[in-house]
Amino acid sequence: MVEGKRYIVCRNPHEQVKDGAAREAILAKLETTLKQRGPKWVIGNKGFARFVSVAKGSVTINQKAVKADARLGGTFVLRTNTDLPAEEVALAYKSLWRVERAFRKTTSTLEVRPIYHQNDEAIVGHIVACFLALRLEVDLQCRLDERGAQVSWPDLMRDLRQLSAVDLSLDGQRYRLRTGLQGQAHHAFTAAGVRPPATVTHLGEGDPPPPGNSCAARRNVVPTSTPHLTTHAMRVTSQIKLSKISIRAILGRIP
Repeated sequence: MVEGKRYIVCRNPHEQVKDGAAREAILAKLETTLKQRGPKWVIGNKGFARFVSVAKGSVTINQKAVKADARLGGTFVLRTNTDLPAEEVALAYKSLWRVERAFRKTTSTLEVRPIYHQNDEAIVGHIVACFLALRLEVDLQCRLDERGAQVSWPDLMRDLRQLSAVDLSLDGQRYRLRTGLQGQAHHAFTAAGVRPPATVTHLGEGDPPPPGNSCAARRNVVPTSTPHLTTHAMRVTSQIKLSKISIRAILGRIP
């Protein structure tokens, strides 16, 4: 407690890992620069400054500074004037951070700006589709949190992106083969309560697809990014004229 303000020290395990990786990359580059180019290329470099020790005309890596930085990896400080428990303060901050990230995402990742639409109905439909895509992401993230799954969204999307399938024919029968679940991908299916597609699916009789046919190409099994979710939502709404009444009906169905 300082001047009536509480300061709460928090640590984010995911950020701690990211900070550690960034620190190791900086140290590796620093060491290489010292060996290959010499001290003059290090002094004055803002990225290297916190890890450098200058004494008697020599420049060395400050191991104490490295250890101190490692202890603070993933650490941040919250200031509050409330009496809420530290855990509740951290969760409240996390919720605000997600809201802020959502606003950023609607104008970047979701590409909500209807640049290419020519009429009001298409613009409204585009925005609603983007909102639905964002709502799907938030719902999945909440379910992951409820299950205690310690996984970051970018890592989850990266692993889901590896999940794909290919169609092939054998002895007059057509099959679809799915790749294995990589990394954290299984968390998404478990949290959503969805069973992953079968590793091998019999599609029935049929001739092999001709060369170059998209049916024979590798394909994603599930939407693997928020823009893809937006695309899928747009397919649903592209055939519908959206009015203010229909928008309220759609939003009212979302828990």
